[in-house]
Amino acid sequence: MKNQEVLFYEVALDDVRLKGIDLTIIISRNRELAEQEAKHLRSAIDPPEKIKEYRKGLTAIQEKHANRNAEGNIIMREVNAGGRTVEIPEIEGFDDPGSLYAKEFKELKDQYNGEIEAYDKLVHEFKDKLKEENDNFKPILIPYDSIPKDINSDNMNIIWNLIDKTTIPDHLMK
Repeated sequence: MKNQEVLFYEVALDDVRLKGIDLTIIISRNRELAEQEAKHLRSAIDPPEKIKEYRKGLTAIQEKHANRNAEGNIIMREVNAGGRTVEIPEIEGFDDPGSLYAKEFKELKDQYNGEIEAYDKLVHEFKDKLKEENDNFKPILIPYDSIPKDINSDNMNIIWNLIDKTTIPDHLMK
């Protein structure tokens, strides 16, 4: 099983609700095993203090220059960041290199440039690590006959790789 699948199970198994005490216990144990391993994986990319300082400074600059609605709340906008959509504050002068925001952002980034580059490299290495096999996560396999016959496709898709394939009748495996 790959590291990215461990992170998937950490989250996805929270949504699985199936009938049967034994099955519920197996799901719970697998969720706990995935959470433990995911914690170790994530510890590899815990941001160092300098990156935390940089993020705090960036947040302060963004809040200072953010556009606000009539109630004074920051207006957010969605952007594509590495293939996923994230919300960031809508900032006056965000795309203007001559704006006060751009000047303050550049000063902050220059102050932490070495740390940012090192952390970006670490995050890139972590993304590669997610594609590798994880020999530490040993899930408890689910016997096929303990799966409810009325299981929905979402739950079946989540647990499929946790099913003990040796317990699936031959006529279903063809």
